[in-house]
Amino acid sequence: GCASTRRFASQQAIFQEGGEADHFYLIIDGDVALGALAPDKKLIPIQRLGAGEMLGWSCLFPPYRWHFTALTRKPTEVISLDARAMREKAAEDRQFNNELLCRVAQTLYLRLLGALDQLIRDHPEACRLNRRLPRFRSLDEDINGGESISYSI
Repeated sequence: GCASTRRFASQQAIFQEGGEADHFYLIIDGDVALGALAPDKKLIPIQRLGAGEMLGWSCLFPPYRWHFTALTRKPTEVISLDARAMREKAAEDRQFNNELLCRVAQTLYLRLLGALDQLIRDHPEACRLNRRLPRFRSLDEDINGGESISYSI
């Protein structure tokens, strides 16, 4: 099928910056550092992700290349979805496409807020934003009123 469970050892790359973005991942268990590679190939961490979070939305948008590197910080288990199959399903099924894009947009929004929150904590002198940033329980609870929609591809 187009989905499988994969396990990664601690300090193992799930994907590397510049590589072909051919899978989408849902983290079942573990700890993943998402970061950019410095010229000396050292990972500059941008964000940490854990159970229940999605990883790899670069596979949904041309040119289908990874813009970051995902490195496990401890043994990690994921559901790996074939990106081509997801894109084909989205092209065929408007409801699936809308749900997928809504969830990706929500994830991007929350990650942007997280990055802003981190910037404020790390550099309070550079930011005049002294407000608490909104937090969402989950997309299902806040957008769909608790209703979860599932699809098979």
